[in-house]
Amino acid sequence: ALLRFCRAVKEGSDGRLLTGAFYGYTFGLHHWVYPTSGHLATEAALRSPDIDFLASPCGYGDRGVGGVSMYHQGVWSSLALHGKLFYGEADIRTHLCPADSTQAAYRSASTDAESVAVLQREFANCLTGGKTLWWFDMDGGWFDSAQMLQAIRRMGEIGTRELEHEHRSRAEVAVVIDPESWLYKARVPEFDKALAHISVETLSRLGAPWDAYLLSDLGDARVPDYRLYIFLNAFHLSTAEREMVARKVKRGGATAVWVYAPGFADGRQTGLGLCEELTGIELGYDDTPGPVVVSANGGTTGNADPLAAAPLWYAVDAEADVLGVLQANGKPGLVRKRLEDWVSVYSSAPLTNPRVLRMLARDAGVHIYSDSGDAFYLNDRLFGIHVGEAGSRHIRFPDPVAVTDLWTDKMVADGETDVVLDLPRYASGLYRYAPARR
Repeated sequence: ALLRFCRAVKEGSDGRLLTGAFYGYTFGLHHWVYPTSGHLATEAALRSPDIDFLASPCGYGDRGVGGVSMYHQGVWSSLALHGKLFYGEADIRTHLCPADSTQAAYRSASTDAESVAVLQREFANCLTGGKTLWWFDMDGGWFDSAQMLQAIRRMGEIGTRELEHEHRSRAEVAVVIDPESWLYKARVPEFDKALAHISVETLSRLGAPWDAYLLSDLGDARVPDYRLYIFLNAFHLSTAEREMVARKVKRGGATAVWVYAPGFADGRQTGLGLCEELTGIELGYDDTPGPVVVSANGGTTGNADPLAAAPLWYAVDAEADVLGVLQANGKPGLVRKRLEDWVSVYSSAPLTNPRVLRMLARDAGVHIYSDSGDAFYLNDRLFGIHVGEAGSRHIRFPDPVAVTDLWTDKMVADGETDVVLDLPRYASGLYRYAPARR
């Protein structure tokens, strides 16, 4: 239906009108039944010449002050690959959202300053990630304060100015999701939420940039090579997709992280042998349901719901290094295996702990800019940070840089690799960086 309507608009306007839709909610479908959500044909939408943009609201989980900016339609790298624009709906319920509003339960801030910080965080995410947004007020008056309007005006000035410059990703991490794989997994809402939605919120606290793709796009020659590939839900891969992944990932010292039941189905059959073929790691499972939580050096990761999932998956590979164990049965739940030209990492549990993610990223050779656990966004020209607590934040660059605060246009560092920012509680910083001047 979506393709038909968009085609009708294009034909009726002789191609003059832009078309798009709220569609392809790859990271925010836990509220609905995945297989019947209607949002699993993102690949078809991206390949259509009649669709110019896709849109979604920002995530409703960790969107409050001190939280992160995440969008349900999250595969912005695939959108860019196909020449589509991501258009984010920043429906932020500020402190001016009325207490008697039906939207009051989603209020993100309690003061003017907090509301400004949340709006600035959304802007920083979109500006550094090649996205755009609009401010959406459902009741009227959510943004009606001098401080917020001044901040929005300043963000508009910065955005207009940055249109004169090219911005490129500096990510060394690719996050891969496969809409079709949800058809091969029974619905377990809270566990599914952890596999995608919460994992992506956690990635926003990694302290390094990351790109997001549909699995089907990994075979595109325009997709760059990454040090780390994270497959959030690769439960089903066809023979052709397995070959595509092998060509792209299993070479050059890259690391692949697989979650829960990777490669268990290929469209014709299921089996543990298919998992080992994909990951290079021998896996097993236990049909007893239980919490899918792994204890590792970086802390615990996963979903603590006592009926979170069945079966419980784990590694049984004697050649793999054990990095963490399942709390439910003590089986290896986080392992790493160094293969001939690549490294394979398997996690039984969703990746919901930024410290665990950071440990895996560092091991893969990814440069970590910030290890504070704050929301962090970066491209090759700008970076943004949103903090929940006051204090100094260290942003570590590979080479000396000069850093300018874009809110004030004042230089805050020049010649350092370790840039120290002193930020108050609930603040959003947005900065431009360039090679050091001295």
